[in-house]
Amino acid sequence: MSPSGPYARTIIEAELVAKRIDEAAKKTENLADLYEYGIKWKIARRPDSGNKVSDSDYYLAKSYSWAPGGVPSVTVLYRFDDNHVYIESSKIDWPKK
Repeated sequence: MSPSGPYARTIIEAELVAKRIDEAAKKTENLADLYEYGIKWKIARRPDSGNKVSDSDYYLAKSYSWAPGGVPSVTVLYRFDDNHVYIESSKIDWPKK
């Protein structure tokens, strides 16, 4: 099956990833939507669209920060199979003021 099949895979997040996103979302109202309807939506449908980490099964996906709105960049490390995307780590970088 093609990695970019015409369906959405189920996203499974590590507990730490969910906690980081929840905590950061308390600081800016747009972060939860950016993560849910941006990063997760895209990698559920096109998991091969991220940047492959050399010699591994892992990929990186990143959103960019928006300083005027105070929205941080979010980077996730994930892997996938035919039915699932496993988000295993995340990094949140707040824009410089």
